[in-house]
Amino acid sequence: MVKNGQRLLDLLDRTPLKPRAALWYHDLDMDRWRLWVVPGGQLGLRSLYEALANVFATPEARDLQISSSAVQFIEANHPVIEALATDSRVRNGVPLFLDSNLMNGFFVPEAFVLRAEAQPQEAAA
Repeated sequence: MVKNGQRLLDLLDRTPLKPRAALWYHDLDMDRWRLWVVPGGQLGLRSLYEALANVFATPEARDLQISSSAVQFIEANHPVIEALATDSRVRNGVPLFLDSNLMNGFFVPEAFVLRAEAQPQEAAA
C-alpha cells in the first residue's frame, strides 16, 4: 500500500497536480484506507480528477494496486495537514506511521504519511 502510494505520487508529480502532501488514512466508518492528497497549484476539483484519471490511464500506472476511487483530494488547511506541515518527524520519502493521534482536534486512527511539505510562504504585501 505504501509503495503503491509513493509510486502514484511520483506519477502525479509529472502532472500539474504535483502533490504537496499525501497520506494513507484509515477511515474507520467505512473500514477503508483512503489516499488523501493535497494538490499543489490552484486546480479546480474537476481538473484534479481529470489529471488523476489521465495518470491512471498511463502504462506506468497499470500495475498499481490502487483504485482511483481510493484517492481523495483535501485542502491544505485541513487540521491534519496543518499539523503535519510543522511536525519534525515527517521526512519526505520516509513513511511515518501514525496510530491513534489527535491532530489539531481531528482524530487520526491510523495513517501512513507519505509526504508533507510546509505551506508556501505568503508574499509580503
